Amino acid sequence: MTKSQAFSAMSTDVGSGYKWTVLLITTIGAFMSPLDGSIVTIAIPSIASSIEMGLETLVWIPLAYVLVLTVLLINMGRLADLRGRKRIYTLGFIIFTAGSILCGTSSSGLQLVFFRTVQGAGAAMIASNSPAIVTDTFPSSERGKALGINATAVYAGLMTGP
Repeated sequence: MTKSQAFSAMSTDVGSGYKWTVLLITTIGAFMSPLDGSIVTIAIPSIASSIEMGLETLVWIPLAYVLVLTVLLINMGRLADLRGRKRIYTLGFIIFTAGSILCGTSSSGLQLVFFRTVQGAGAAMIASNSPAIVTDTFPSSERGKALGINATAVYAGLMTGP
């Protein structure tokens, strides 16, 4: 049996309930990462009025998240290949959630920028592994539909943020 035949057999053995649970979990992450990247754009005037900071710090609030996510995306995918996708995805979800909570408790602009970078690191772990986990879980006959649902969640998050 070749490697691709073994993988195909393994994918079809996954129970129906399990694969849809995996899709739900990865779709939540696929929705939250871009949502959090785009939602802060609308909140900048409120953030600026509640925390005293200069324009140079204010600009970094949305930029820090996107920059860290972009820089780490490929590296987190490779790390997941080496250490396990589920492990890195779960760690990313924990880091992303902790970063979100810390952003909400920030008392200065620099703290907020730092915690946004933490969020971006978690988002990179989520975004790099979500499609890979879905691809591993679903058989080829259902993979397109599952990846389409996952991709729709990404664009729904981008649209819902603002």
